[in-house]
Amino acid sequence: MVGQLGRGESRCQVVSARADMVVSTQDARSEHSEKPSRNSNSEHVCHIVAGVNEFGGIERHLADLCAGLATKMRVSVIADSSHAALFPARVEFYAVALTGSRFNPILRHRIAKLLDTLSPNFVHVHGRKAAVMVRRVVRRSTIKSVLTLHNNSTVSDLVSSFDAIIGVTEAVSSAVDHSNTYTVWNGRN
Repeated sequence: MVGQLGRGESRCQVVSARADMVVSTQDARSEHSEKPSRNSNSEHVCHIVAGVNEFGGIERHLADLCAGLATKMRVSVIADSSHAALFPARVEFYAVALTGSRFNPILRHRIAKLLDTLSPNFVHVHGRKAAVMVRRVVRRSTIKSVLTLHNNSTVSDLVSSFDAIIGVTEAVSSAVDHSNTYTVWNGRN
């Protein structure tokens, strides 16, 4: 299934709605879970991005998304310290050196411990490098997970670890073989 940004919907509204869809998908698998209200402060999304801040497409998207979502829910970001200045004070920032090898087991362990401490409702991973770093963590976790892909490089082995996939263009989304895939165009409000 590939969804698209509707006319008149902002990116933040759509991503928040997509996160609710991930919860709904997970709730269908569990009788005892309760879907949190979208406007409640009990919701918490943790974003993860790897690499240094070059203020490219991913960084711009993440800064805008977090600023918008932070008005509605608790938002935290796990990223390299070079990203800290991108976010307003209401966004919790956790500096972790995510600039090394994407296959580093120590780094994966640090991320797992931090996610365990933060206990978010959702983990939203941005880009392939971050996805490789956290795919085993989210696969073993009960936290709902979303991966946003910013290009259509081969990712078939990655997407199965995540509950939902967002592509930033129709070309990216259509290249993904995942039943819960959406298109949310960057830069459209």
